[in-house]
Amino acid sequence: MSLPYINADVGEGLDEVDERLMPFIDWANIACGAHAGDPDTLLMSAKAALLNQVKIGAHPSYPDREHFGRVSIHMDRQAFQKSMRDQLGVFIRIMKRLNVPLNHIKPHGALYHDLSKNEELSHWFLDVIEDLSLDIIIVSSPQSKLLASAQERSHRTSREGFLDRRYLSDGNLATRDMVQSVITDVEAVLTQLSQWLKNRKVDTLDGGQLKLDVDTLCLHGDNPNAFEIARAVRDKLNHYE
Repeated sequence: MSLPYINADVGEGLDEVDERLMPFIDWANIACGAHAGDPDTLLMSAKAALLNQVKIGAHPSYPDREHFGRVSIHMDRQAFQKSMRDQLGVFIRIMKRLNVPLNHIKPHGALYHDLSKNEELSHWFLDVIEDLSLDIIIVSSPQSKLLASAQERSHRTSREGFLDRRYLSDGNLATRDMVQSVITDVEAVLTQLSQWLKNRKVDTLDGGQLKLDVDTLCLHGDNPNAFEIARAVRDKLNHYE
């Protein structure tokens, strides 16, 4: 059985945590400045990823620093695509400066969830990627309309699950306002990982069990125990047989 890539959302202002995370992850999703970060933090995170041979991905968001990109924003096509081009444009310039390829793109927060549900928005998003001639992996949830649209348009994709978030039986993440939706305890994260490794299933917050067919598993860099969780997850995967 192939083990999953571990990806983490970084570049969100927690520089010391980000640097400590890098030895334990495979892919870094670096904030593009819309919900957090700026060109300096993007460059710093990218350099830390390179030092640890971690593949670099863009983590664009709705332009919403006030709510950390966790609130849906209605934008017309022109405004939405301009925001995505601006965010990715900064990222591309920094990648060229470092002479490294961009590996993947994973939307952040409310944008991630909206793209999962909204086919039209997904095509707007993919239009920008194609306009910029980006040959990258698109990361989203298994049932995402973004992944389905991307596959129809011959893009490479990666199905994502979450280790430090709880799921509902319908396949959706439990919203952050639900008690215990965010997992901060190291042992609880390892329990969810063990369930997934055993049979590709996880217990859900509403008392069920969910089949989770994914290629990569995410950890959040803003989790208060992000470093301890990442280290424990990597150790478990290294010793998994």
